[in-house]
Amino acid sequence: MLNPDSSIKITFTPELDEALDKLMGNELMPHTCQIFEMDTSSKMKPFGSGIMAFLGGHHYILTAAHVAEHLTQTKPLFIKSRDGFTAISGKVLVTNLGVDKTIDLAYIKLHPHILPALEGGYRFLPISKFRGHSELFYATQYCVFGYPEDSTKEIDGELQSQAEGFFVEPAKEKVYEYYKFDPKTCFILDFKGKGVDVRTGEDKKIKIQPYGLSGCGLWLLLPTHQNEKWTVDYKLIGIMTEFKKGKYYCLIGNKISLVLDALMKVEELKLSTKPVVKE
Repeated sequence: MLNPDSSIKITFTPELDEALDKLMGNELMPHTCQIFEMDTSSKMKPFGSGIMAFLGGHHYILTAAHVAEHLTQTKPLFIKSRDGFTAISGKVLVTNLGVDKTIDLAYIKLHPHILPALEGGYRFLPISKFRGHSELFYATQYCVFGYPEDSTKEIDGELQSQAEGFFVEPAKEKVYEYYKFDPKTCFILDFKGKGVDVRTGEDKKIKIQPYGLSGCGLWLLLPTHQNEKWTVDYKLIGIMTEFKKGKYYCLIGNKISLVLDALMKVEELKLSTKPVVKE
């Protein structure tokens, strides 16, 4: 049996593919929401992604600051609900991008009155599924999972969205230096225009652009092989914020510990996460 906290280079097999498919559809998707804005013609447009979380007895959406800062009383943002779309309502705290544009995080403490509309469609992530992660393993056990804008289409007058999962590897130190991001607060993942086809294990060209992934989760996957069967646990380690297409094509996120620190300080929550053991 593999140590579930050890770093590995995942070799995709039909059995592991099936376990990953179930993980994304049954676990990551219910924890992930797509955030919309309304255009001038009253149509919904994809605007970003978010993570639904239940922390300290309250319900939150964790996302990027440049997404949440647009939520005002005069310009609401929306998420899908059993009634179609529900306006997001709650207390918003965003990082100050004018002070440090590399820290791009926000949480929305949801107002209880919107929670009934969200029942059945989402599952709020508990603290046990958060994991402090100081340094990325150089292994293919990371998944960025969210809602790219160009995977949302209007079909027969109805807006339909397709969540996407990208298996990615950490960028080298030189990428942090080139784009001037601090590895103490940020994660950078190679995108390169290619990904892994989970059905074949082969590289494939990524046609989907990452617009709309802002605010989605960076997940550490923890595969275990026992009795000829794969199971995959998952932990949220980051919130994705932007991407670069210059010299290095990469996705960038902030460490989840920054969000939890803010919640403990501002909301006075008592939270703790088990750090990843690097061997």
